[in-house]
Amino acid sequence: MNKLFIAIAATLLALLLIVSEGCTSIRGADQALNTGLVYFYGIATAAAIPPPSTSSSNGNGAIVAEYNTGTKRLRFTFISTFYGSEVITIAHFHGPAAVGVSAPVRVSIIGTPLSPAQSQGSFSGNIELTAEQESELLAGNWYLQVHTNQNGPGALRAQMVPQTGGSYVTYSLATTAGAVSGQASSSTGSGFFVGQYNRTTNEMRYAFQWGLGSGELATLAHFHGPAAVGVSAEVRIGLLGPPTTPTSPNTQQGFYNGSTTLTDNFETELLANNWYFQLHSNNNGPGALRGQMVAF
Repeated sequence: MNKLFIAIAATLLALLLIVSEGCTSIRGADQALNTGLVYFYGIATAAAIPPPSTSSSNGNGAIVAEYNTGTKRLRFTFISTFYGSEVITIAHFHGPAAVGVSAPVRVSIIGTPLSPAQSQGSFSGNIELTAEQESELLAGNWYLQVHTNQNGPGALRAQMVPQTGGSYVTYSLATTAGAVSGQASSSTGSGFFVGQYNRTTNEMRYAFQWGLGSGELATLAHFHGPAAVGVSAEVRIGLLGPPTTPTSPNTQQGFYNGSTTLTDNFETELLANNWYFQLHSNNNGPGALRGQMVAF
């Protein structure tokens, strides 16, 4: 009996050690996801353009970025939407400058006016920084500035402030009609979603834009899940309610940003790439545009 008891105790101890090592391994892997990375999220506004310049733009923009201190490379995506006859011309990173201060161009993102002209767009890049540029960026002394035909000195600006107080996951994804599952979407539009999820606080900050065809208007937008690519799922969180947004002159073309807090179960689904973003419209109620939430 004593020998049997000792054997059982030894087995249980071995199992506990395996579980403990596994948990340590998982925690280590989770922490490693953020090793050497610095995260950025910002909303670009006309109000952020400092005097003596002023911007008359009613456009909107957002940027997400990750800087790798090991490779010295900055990966980023920014989206911007303008209305009427205002179109994007050029865009740069400027510095060194604090909020409310102007500075020279550090890196050109869009160096020459776009052809054909675009009133909205998404632009991604992966650039290597010098030691001096890295120092400026990590001190929060860079900003993104988008210029337009109507606001040459600057239409929208977002300060590049390093994010702290969490472990982050970045999202940057196109939304298309072809990605909609179930009932096919007839939309001729397109869109883009950017976001950053803080795994410490469970907060998702996000921004998305859309441009739809003639007569098609955005009505709703949600996070759906759990579902893999090509599979439909129920609404998890509503983002945009009927039938308009407070930051857009119309719903055929628009921009929206906000934040939401996820439950632990929702976080598990999201981090397993089992959520998708979907925009709905008057012409495509079940879904007009969709993009799978896969990390940047």
